[in-house]
Amino acid sequence: MKIIKFMKISFHDLDFDSLMNRLNKRPGSSLVLLPSGPGLSSLLSDKNYYKALKDSTFNLFDSGFFCLLLKFKGIFVRKNSGFLLIMRLLNFFRLNKIDSIYFIDPNFKESAINKKFIKSYLSLSQYSNYISPIYNFNDPRDFKLLNLLNQKKPRYIIINLGGGVQEKLGYWLKENLKYNSIIFCTGAAIAFHTKSQAPINNAIDKLYLGWFLRCLHNPTIFIPRYLKSFKLIIIFLLNYFQISAKDI
Repeated sequence: MKIIKFMKISFHDLDFDSLMNRLNKRPGSSLVLLPSGPGLSSLLSDKNYYKALKDSTFNLFDSGFFCLLLKFKGIFVRKNSGFLLIMRLLNFFRLNKIDSIYFIDPNFKESAINKKFIKSYLSLSQYSNYISPIYNFNDPRDFKLLNLLNQKKPRYIIINLGGGVQEKLGYWLKENLKYNSIIFCTGAAIAFHTKSQAPINNAIDKLYLGWFLRCLHNPTIFIPRYLKSFKLIIIFLLNYFQISAKDI
């Protein structure tokens, strides 16, 4: 595993099997994040987002833009996108017959679409789901969800919410759950497969062009969002000489 330090945040370059092995051997609860380009561009302005990344268990490389910037530093990492991770997780749950999974969805419509898709991988007895309210962006606490999770005690929690909110919610859950869980913040990744968002495929993901398809699919939302990602260049340059990488 390679660890890249950026703004005192640890980012992890490892494959899926290594990730799951490490997670299942760890004591306590774990949080896996896949920070996006727009998310990383807010590191200087969003203290709660920064804290969630700094204190998470693993930060994977979902942002192709961040991967490209690291190449200018001579650091080469694999892109572990949410698009690929959600499918690897579903296959992992199916092959290992795991029946302790909890999905958190943004609304009833998306939840119904997600259920239909998940049913091709898992039986209804293997998982439960929760429809989230509209959270406070800066402080997304949810005591109803926390109580449900403490009652059901699912081993795996998959948060399918928007970037900027899901990381903070995941961190809050990790710090407050009374049992050991593994929390994945995969955002809209499942929506790429259900086609409720831009229909990204393996080739598009490998070429780092998911952002481009999302902009074509819904320009009014995603063009402004991805334009904000250019702030990451400034943040990257300001911290250029403090970036480090090591194999462990």
